[in-house]
Amino acid sequence: MSDLPDIENLKVEVDPGLPVDLPTEPWSEYDAANGVMNHFFPLGDGRLLKKTEFLMTQELIDQNHAEAMASQNTRWRDGYTKIASVPMNLLFNEDGLSKALKAGDDAYLNRWLNDADNRAWRTRGGVL
Repeated sequence: MSDLPDIENLKVEVDPGLPVDLPTEPWSEYDAANGVMNHFFPLGDGRLLKKTEFLMTQELIDQNHAEAMASQNTRWRDGYTKIASVPMNLLFNEDGLSKALKAGDDAYLNRWLNDADNRAWRTRGGVL
């Protein structure tokens, strides 16, 4: 991990409470409870670049795909039918999924889940 990551699409956080004596070399910390790996890159001017990797994402995508394949050629049931599993970092990001859930905005949720960019989170095919 000697090179800085491609920072084009990274969210940069600057913590004003960082200690004055930052390490000069990059380091990583694993948060097992949340399945998150944080990588820290000192920028040399008292600032720190933090890159967060959500490690469980590929595992969830694989699980969702398996569930979607298993649900093919089955009928929708009355009542509860699982249609998606979305990682927490997406549920609570700027897209507003958690707000839409709380508000009961089914139109927004359906639009988001039907979007081809979000197909990896679907556990069931079809259009909502």
